[in-house]
Amino acid sequence: MAVVATLLASTEGVFLSIIKSSSQGAPSESEDPKKIRAMVILTYLAIIFNIGASWSALRMIDILGKMTFLVAKHKNNRISTGEIVEQFRLEKVRDVAQGMKLHGISGIWSFFSWHCFISLCLGSLCVVAQILLYIWINEDVQVAIAVTVVAVVTSIPIFLSLFL
Repeated sequence: MAVVATLLASTEGVFLSIIKSSSQGAPSESEDPKKIRAMVILTYLAIIFNIGASWSALRMIDILGKMTFLVAKHKNNRISTGEIVEQFRLEKVRDVAQGMKLHGISGIWSFFSWHCFISLCLGSLCVVAQILLYIWINEDVQVAIAVTVVAVVTSIPIFLSLFL
C-alpha cells in the first residue's frame, strides 16, 4: 500500500504542475476558473490523502517488523502477572485484528489500517474525479463521455471496498 500511495502522490505532483502551467497562459473560452480551482483542490486533496496512506502503511510495516518483540514482551508481562498464556492457534483467530489483540498489539494496528484504507480510497477517488474534470474541461464531449463511462466502471472496486 505504501508504494501505491506514494506513486499516486508523486503522480499528483506532476499533474499539479501541468494544471498550474496550463492555467498561467490566457484562459480559453472552455476554461472556467471555478472548474480549474476545483481541479487544483482535488489535486491537493489527493496528494494529502495519499501521503497519509503512505505514512500509515509505513507504520503498519514497522509494527509488523517489531511484532515478534511485542508478542514476546506481551507474553512475558502476562506470565509475570500469573496469567495463563495459551499457545497461538490459527483456528482460534478470525482475522488479523483479533490475532494481534490476543498478543497485545491491537489498538494502534486497527487505527493505522483503517486510516491507510480510508486515505487510499479517498485519494484514489480524488484522482479519478480530477482526471475526469480535466478531461471534461479540455476534451471533446464524445471523449469525455467515453472516458467517464470507463472511469465509472473501473472505479467500482473502490466504491465496493468502501462499503464491504
